Amino acid sequence: MRKDRKNIVNGSVRKKGPSAFMRNMIVAIILLVGLAVNVSSAFAGFTWTERTDASNRPWTAIASSSDGAKLAAAVYDGYIYTSADSGVTWTERTTAGNRKWTAIASSSDGTKLAAVVDPGYIYTSTNSGATWTEQPNSIQANWHEIKSSSDGTKLYAVVMGFIFASADSGVTWTQVKSSVTGNAFFISCSSDGTKLAAAEAGGDISVSYNSGVTWTSNNGSSGVRNWESIALSSDAAILAAGTDSGIYYSPNFGVNWYPSGGSGQGFWQSLVSSSNGGGDGGL
Repeated sequence: MRKDRKNIVNGSVRKKGPSAFMRNMIVAIILLVGLAVNVSSAFAGFTWTERTDASNRPWTAIASSSDGAKLAAAVYDGYIYTSADSGVTWTERTTAGNRKWTAIASSSDGTKLAAVVDPGYIYTSTNSGATWTEQPNSIQANWHEIKSSSDGTKLYAVVMGFIFASADSGVTWTQVKSSVTGNAFFISCSSDGTKLAAAEAGGDISVSYNSGVTWTSNNGSSGVRNWESIALSSDAAILAAGTDSGIYYSPNFGVNWYPSGGSGQGFWQSLVSSSNGGGDGGL
């Protein structure tokens, strides 16, 4: 499991601060072009630019509009920052407050944002982060992950051992899944928010076709592993999940699973996907 989630007591996480890994970098993983290729070839031709305007901070999460122009990034024990020019310049958003932000999600146009706190409530924005609203119906908890449909209407948030869903952009919330082991969930959703995949650390992977109302376990094919991350293509046809020893992928929404030959060993803590999960950019 992730270093900052190892100390679990009564369903909560004892955390002194973000791990060294999270303090030093945010990693975007692009792999499985087609379905499974060597990671080094997936990165061929890509270059990276350090954006010093945002300064050196303990960044914990970042979210993007579908065109990559609007970005929103969260700082642990700090503020949320937004950019409207693909990260060239950044604006500190103090209206959300100085908090222990752990995750952030964005609608495809970048106008609707949702962010979670550990501990605290869920916060939402409808104007690209200019102003924020605390959502008290989300309950005050140790939130560690949040995902959004492309229109920002359907949200899914995770607190240790539980998944909550909202169908009204975060105003009201309903618990849709609980963990058998009490361990952390890592989730992903399709662009319309109806299909979900949940990987349970030290458990199996489950999928839902109806926004979390019912779930189907894929224990037989995915196996019980130390899952660390999960990602879906927009239509949920292609699914990939990271463990502490490699990446596994499914070309049929979790029915069958295969190891990715080029992923290698390591703690795969973050996965992102292109809309089609392959071809241009990959998963």
